[in-house]
Amino acid sequence: MDAAKALDCFGSFPGYTVKTGDAKGAYTQALLLGAETWVTLPENRWPKHWKGKFHRPVVRLVLALYGHADAGGFWEAHCEEKLLSIGWTRLAEEWQGVFWHIIHDDRLRRRLQVGRPSSRTRCPMVLDPPGE
Repeated sequence: MDAAKALDCFGSFPGYTVKTGDAKGAYTQALLLGAETWVTLPENRWPKHWKGKFHRPVVRLVLALYGHADAGGFWEAHCEEKLLSIGWTRLAEEWQGVFWHIIHDDRLRRRLQVGRPSSRTRCPMVLDPPGE
């Protein structure tokens, strides 16, 4: 949250802009590791051949699902792995889960991207400095 507030502050300076985004279906991008978790599958998710055959089928949960106690941690680990694999760098040990990356867009302006891998925060945030 501190990183998001710091970028919001920076973005309020003349000539700077802050853009935000969110990971769609963030938690379900990560595998649910650890102890097996079993859930009742809603009928609208049943394969057609299950209809009339089962009453309330229980299936093993394989993807992190919002609301599961460990889903946030698995999502953060998944997102961190993906960010590091494409060249992002951890900002500092004091700000766990905060990363930065300098890119060049099609107009060759430097852009600093900073983000936290959490579906509850605005990730990634992009800070556009005034034209160079």
